[in-house]
Amino acid sequence: MTSIKNESVQPNDNIEKLTEKYEIGNNIVPKFDIVKDKETAIKLAEDILLPIYGNEINDKKPFEATYDEEFKAWVVSGTLGKNFIGGVPNVIIQKSDGKVLAVWHTK
Repeated sequence: MTSIKNESVQPNDNIEKLTEKYEIGNNIVPKFDIVKDKETAIKLAEDILLPIYGNEINDKKPFEATYDEEFKAWVVSGTLGKNFIGGVPNVIIQKSDGKVLAVWHTK
C-alpha cells in the first residue's frame, strides 16, 4: 500500500524529499517488468518532471532513454537544441516496478 506522506513536490525540493514522498506499506515485487521499453520510461519521466520543473521541460525534448543493465533501470535525459547552453532534466526509473530512483537537473 502506498500513502502520500508530504504535500506536493515543489521545484526546489531535493532528492531526499522526493524519495520520502511515498511510503511503501509492503514489499510487493512484480513478476513482470512494469517499465518494459524506452517509450514507457520516457512517458513516466515526463509525468514525473512536469510538476517539478513545469513547462520548461518541453524545451528539453526530445527525451532520450537508455537502459542500464547493471542496475536494471532506465536513465531518461532531456536534450538541448543546437546552439543552446544549459542543462537538462534527468530521471532514473527502476524497470521492475517503476520506482523513481533519482531526479536531477544539470546546469
